[in-house]
Amino acid sequence: MTNEQYYDCIQPYQNACQIMRAKLEVLNGSLYQKSAVSPIHNIQERIKSKRSIEKKLEKLGYSDSVQNAKDYLRDIAGIRVICYFIDDIYNLVNALKRQSELIFIREKDYIQNPKPNGYRSLHVIIAVPVYYLDTMEYFPVEIQLRTMTMDLTWDWPCGVAYYGLAEAYKATGKTEYMEFLKNWVDEYIEMGLPSWNVNTCAMGHCLITLYEYTGDKKYWDLVMSKIDYLRNDALRFGDHVLQHTVSSNNDFPEQCWADTLFMAAFLMLRVGSKLRMLNPDDPKDAALMEYQPQAMDIINDSLNQYYWHIQYLQNKETSLWYHGYNNVHKDHMSGFYWGRANAWAAYTMSQVKKNLYDWYLFPPCMDVECSLRDQLAALKLVQTENGLWRTILDDEEAYEEVSASAGIAAAMVEMNNPLHAKYVQKALKGILDNVSADGRVLNVSGGTAVMKDREGYMGVPKAWIQGWGQGLALAFFTAILNDSRKQQ
Repeated sequence: MTNEQYYDCIQPYQNACQIMRAKLEVLNGSLYQKSAVSPIHNIQERIKSKRSIEKKLEKLGYSDSVQNAKDYLRDIAGIRVICYFIDDIYNLVNALKRQSELIFIREKDYIQNPKPNGYRSLHVIIAVPVYYLDTMEYFPVEIQLRTMTMDLTWDWPCGVAYYGLAEAYKATGKTEYMEFLKNWVDEYIEMGLPSWNVNTCAMGHCLITLYEYTGDKKYWDLVMSKIDYLRNDALRFGDHVLQHTVSSNNDFPEQCWADTLFMAAFLMLRVGSKLRMLNPDDPKDAALMEYQPQAMDIINDSLNQYYWHIQYLQNKETSLWYHGYNNVHKDHMSGFYWGRANAWAAYTMSQVKKNLYDWYLFPPCMDVECSLRDQLAALKLVQTENGLWRTILDDEEAYEEVSASAGIAAAMVEMNNPLHAKYVQKALKGILDNVSADGRVLNVSGGTAVMKDREGYMGVPKAWIQGWGQGLALAFFTAILNDSRKQQ
């Protein structure tokens, strides 16, 4: 299929997509008037690329002609609809079924009947009439409907959640975890990826494990594109310290946040350490040899981030960590010991020795070891009777927060200090008490910027299921599992 043939082929599918989107937006407005709550959070469209069409036809055993694409493919045009609640999905589909000009070709309900890998979504293929001057023709559009909790995006919530899932795979060997990740990542690659910032780089963690699982270099190339961004394009200040960013903008001028350690510094550490230890006799390692010359620079950049985040964020008197530091004003802004900031710091520091061979030859690692030792000693003093830690660690009126608790407890497990054992056991009970029967981690605070005051932190809701809660809980449970095996 030539490029010209491809563009001629997809034009009517683009038209069908536009028509279908317009119908969905009208329905969204109509249902909004009736219920006062809009059912659709967002709508995303995609048209299969030329390469994707060719690969799909090849897989089906057909040549890559325009006619075969038209005859045998039903997913050239795709729409993803993200709803707030499951009932909204079924209400929308039922409303579409009442439109006589639409023809329902196929419906697969993976909400009521999830795939073995846990995937949940409602898929429908609808033939949409496309009108021309003197004719009309139907073209299929595949619509995937899912809720927000089913549709984590390529950003830090998903990055943390899927890090946890990848760790669970490494601990259990359950390939269904990786098959789920592979399907999700491949779908997102085809849909189109966002621009990089510190937060979106968190997705690099699961890509490392995906490469190790599949050997497909496209995953590692994506990892390296994130590393290239962090090393060459990401905003920095002072001693090359990464400024925390959540978009392509200068979000928080000359601010460093504890969050950056997980999203970026830890990622660089994992990548640099792996590249440093490549085995040319291993086919998967051999494919990455072009990147090996960067290994030490990446490791040193990572450790530089750890060192300066310790200097800026850890209170040397209390050993607890502030959420952020503003280099412009030389202060910690509101100056609170936010629970999850301490989890980001503790957990990622606990991974340095684990990931970096001969870590003791790198001077910044001594700072990491001492910082973590003192931090965990201080954190033991503010653990609640329920085995958890509060969203403001030293405020007895602050609510207990489970993602912070999981990250802190996981760090204690990874440090393997016998004096931590009773605190870990206490945390295990407290965290398990906050996991529902269907695996949802409860009482996880929402995404939190460096808030202006105490009320800001206290007011962050904890009523919703969050990716970082799921991911940090999985990191904790896998740490427990791995530790129990060592002791057997």
